[in-house]
Amino acid sequence: MNKAYLKDIGKLDRLLTIRKHSSYTRDRFGHITAITATDTELYAALSFANRDEKNESDKETTIEYLHFIIRPEIDNLNTKDQALYNSNVYDIINIEEIGRNKFLKLKLKRVV
Repeated sequence: MNKAYLKDIGKLDRLLTIRKHSSYTRDRFGHITAITATDTELYAALSFANRDEKNESDKETTIEYLHFIIRPEIDNLNTKDQALYNSNVYDIINIEEIGRNKFLKLKLKRVV
């Protein structure tokens, strides 16, 4: 990935929403009936993850991976949270710190 985002904040040009699920309400059978979520919008740099097209074309289910570089503006960000980008919901599967918590690299996954 190009390291230009470290020098030019203008490279963070994609709007990404981080959704943190904070509490659940369950009925008497233990089923989740309501979820309270907090959405935070922030700007990110997008990088497409490498995929093996030969391997992907043989499968009926396609998994899309995206990498985003963000500033660490959200407290307690973890892999239980979700990211929304272009009206699609992605699971956060990895969070990598870049440069002493100067930036975070998020690896996102969505089953298509």
